[in-house]
Amino acid sequence: MAENNEAATSLKTFYAQLHLEEEEDRQIEYVEEDVPAEKKEEAELRKFCVVCRLLTDHNINFMAFKQTMASVWHPVKGMIAKKQGNNCYLIQFYHQMDLDRIMKHGPWMFLNNLILLRELQPNENPRSVEEKRFEMWVQLHNLTSGFFSKRVGRDFGDYIGEYLESDPKNYSIVWKEFMRIRINMDVHKPIKRIM
Repeated sequence: MAENNEAATSLKTFYAQLHLEEEEDRQIEYVEEDVPAEKKEEAELRKFCVVCRLLTDHNINFMAFKQTMASVWHPVKGMIAKKQGNNCYLIQFYHQMDLDRIMKHGPWMFLNNLILLRELQPNENPRSVEEKRFEMWVQLHNLTSGFFSKRVGRDFGDYIGEYLESDPKNYSIVWKEFMRIRINMDVHKPIKRIM
């Protein structure tokens, strides 16, 4: 026990005698205007990037995932995928049209696991993105003819999750069997099947 006290005392003495030289104490500071060219270049590189997370506890074969999704999505200008760890990937497309189509036509699945997608924001670290929401189309059945309206679609959408939009065809066809609405869901909340 006495040895531990002596060691602690000698360490305290050692650290108390440490001093930074003036040269070591200098800090590097950047002003935002100092690096505009680099910021523009980085913004171009991050353009059309999506953070992609698979909702599973199992390890996924990255090459199989990348090849399968490239085949399913079939981006016109191509794509690059980079593994970020823990079933998280950074995917870059080369055209806004490809990005819009993939974001709009989900949800996507790989080996029956939901893929959560979110556009990478400027100055955002892809490894720190924790996406827990996804968008999906929902069909509302057994509505009487007076209930095919945008207001009813919005109310049902907000009840299920967060309403985003209605299918324009909901209001242009006379004999409708169901109404389609697009909603945003939290993966931690159960899907409501009946209202």
